[in-house]
Amino acid sequence: RVKQLATRLKARSVVVTFEPHPRIAMGRAEGMGLLTTIEERAALLAEAGIDYVVVARFDEKFRSQTFEDFVRESLVGKLSMRGLVVGYNHRLGRGNEGRYETLLPIAEDCIFELERVEQYLATGAKVSSTVVRAELNKGNVCRAAELLGHPYIIYGIANEGKIELTNEHKLLPPDGIYRATVSRGTDS
Repeated sequence: RVKQLATRLKARSVVVTFEPHPRIAMGRAEGMGLLTTIEERAALLAEAGIDYVVVARFDEKFRSQTFEDFVRESLVGKLSMRGLVVGYNHRLGRGNEGRYETLLPIAEDCIFELERVEQYLATGAKVSSTVVRAELNKGNVCRAAELLGHPYIIYGIANEGKIELTNEHKLLPPDGIYRATVSRGTDS
């Protein structure tokens, strides 16, 4: 939808993501593994045709701003945003007050298009990061891949049959034997 909106508006497509993950930054990530690292997310978004990925540092200052300040100052002011796509249950800003309904008046005032994406279903099932994590935790990597729309990616350094990850929060399936495709990356 982001690509479609950008094409219609004759604009570049941009995805804004956060580092660290907001739940990690707020100390509410007990037992939560990340489905993607920033590098993996950027690669997947590039493969999907997204022009730019902006990584916002999620710190206390960022966390304390209102959704309205974030939209007006960062998205519209700094990125010259002309369109915004949000999920059906998307929340942003201090107190999670920024949602589709509260963004509508800002969109009108700042003159940008606002679109909401409804709940995504794959093979009749609800798709969410929680559902995908549950499947991976059970070792159901094939089902997780169906829900994701692509194989589950693990970047790391393979060394004597083990993968050394650079991100301690990356979710791994339980020990077991899994069919995998290994690609050799570049040194840069």
